[in-house]
Amino acid sequence: MYDKERHGRPASLDKHKWGKLGRDLRKQQKTLGYTQNLWDGKLSAHYLQSHYGIKAGVRQCQQIFHKLGFRRRKPRPVIAQADPSAQEAFKKNFKSWQKTE
Repeated sequence: MYDKERHGRPASLDKHKWGKLGRDLRKQQKTLGYTQNLWDGKLSAHYLQSHYGIKAGVRQCQQIFHKLGFRRRKPRPVIAQADPSAQEAFKKNFKSWQKTE
């Protein structure tokens, strides 16, 4: 005797709502009423609860990000109009300074 193949619990969001959620997560959080600058598991869990009535854990929200094609990255500050040659000179000087210490 073998059990039939199981696929788990049915999805809480249909295709239309998945698309809307993906579009919402690509917007800036301020346009949706949040003060936080980055989407994370906690913020998306709150968003799912308040807008879709779905209670999800942080890890589930991270999996949702992955399913929607997001990558886990944090923005790095970039100095506007930075001079590449000056940056290289600083790196060389800094490395030589570290060796003397």
